[in-house]
Amino acid sequence: CPQQSTLPPDGIIASVARMDFVIQVDDLSRREFVDRELVLLKIRRESESLPQLMQILEVFRAGVVGLGETSITVELSGDSERVEGLIRMLSPFGILSMARTGKIAIKRGDE
Repeated sequence: CPQQSTLPPDGIIASVARMDFVIQVDDLSRREFVDRELVLLKIRRESESLPQLMQILEVFRAGVVGLGETSITVELSGDSERVEGLIRMLSPFGILSMARTGKIAIKRGDE
């Protein structure tokens, strides 16, 4: 469950902007924007379930980025609901490890 900040939005922006690795912070809450998440999942690979697994990846348009003897690594970029959906569908196969960015966003249009 995400933690709620007690800082006002301007305080949060100022705090994040002071971090060494942050180049720019924009408040997009009042603008049109595109947001995405990236997830990398390492899934247990068993030959009998591989066709079903590949079908799920195709439906979600997820890509295979690594193949081991006992695992398959997949990536997906999309909105949070799509990422959550893929994780939910792949859980029964056995998620061995996962890395997830959280939301990233950029202003829409020419701004």
